[in-house]
Amino acid sequence: MKLLSLTSLFLLSNFWMVGAATDTTIIYLLPVVTIEQKDILIGDIAQVEGVKLQLLQQIKSIKVGSVNQARFSKSIGPAQVNYWLKRNQIDLSQIEVRGRSKVSYQQPASGSADLLAQVKAFYQQALQIKSVEIRPRMKMPVIPPINSETRIQFKPKGDLQRGLLGVEVYSNNTTPYRTTLSFEIRIEQAVVIAKIDIPPHTKIEPSFLKLEAKVLDPSHPSFWQGIPISRIEKVAGQLSSRQIRQGQPITDQDLQKIYCVAKDSPVTIIAQHGQLKIQAQGVACENGELGQLIRIKNISSKKEITGQIIGQKKVQIHF
Repeated sequence: MKLLSLTSLFLLSNFWMVGAATDTTIIYLLPVVTIEQKDILIGDIAQVEGVKLQLLQQIKSIKVGSVNQARFSKSIGPAQVNYWLKRNQIDLSQIEVRGRSKVSYQQPASGSADLLAQVKAFYQQALQIKSVEIRPRMKMPVIPPINSETRIQFKPKGDLQRGLLGVEVYSNNTTPYRTTLSFEIRIEQAVVIAKIDIPPHTKIEPSFLKLEAKVLDPSHPSFWQGIPISRIEKVAGQLSSRQIRQGQPITDQDLQKIYCVAKDSPVTIIAQHGQLKIQAQGVACENGELGQLIRIKNISSKKEITGQIIGQKKVQIHF
């Protein structure tokens, strides 16, 4: 019985050791790496393995140095990686860095460099965010030179967050060059952050908010649930539409929409025919924007009618 207990204890301890090991994130630095941008990101020079997907994405996007000139190389080892991990508030107790990388910078071909600039502009416009950085997941192909007569069309393959982009290059009436490229999208910008938990339907005070530079992860589902807001005055005084957690970037979807006429609010009903103008009081039966037709109820007659919103809490009846 004692032997069985010792054996069970041994197996149990091994189980916990294995379980603990699976929580460790291992960064394998590749021996020789050539990059086509000057910033050195962990995801460019290492294979990162672990079970926490969000942590892996965060680690891959961390900058650990730069190579300023072509044909020069830089050595990156565990000490430098750990330093930048700690600077980015990564817990080093479950991180293991192995190997060393010799990193060289290779300037992309002129056509590829021009294409990258246009891809960046495309994502900036599509995401409505200026500070977008893109990194090719593959070596950029050699494409025809781009000039003032070149026309380029971008066609996303699926959702934008996938980073798959169909590219068609039309130049000098020749057969268009077609390819599909894959990118990682990295966004860093100042966004409004909740300093406390904010319940739904709560007026948001300026003291609830702070402005903070954040690296936004487009691969995270929450990124696509709204556009992050970058100015506190656009949030302060508004009502929350749902629960906002402390430390969470606030998006347009976290705020109740402000309508020109809100449902159940009092409105002035204006009926005009030539010089004759009649006003009455009513109640809006639905939300509406300027110029929109909505249903309203006349308080005096109790009748429901349709009118057009012509101003703040003003609806005109056409007859």
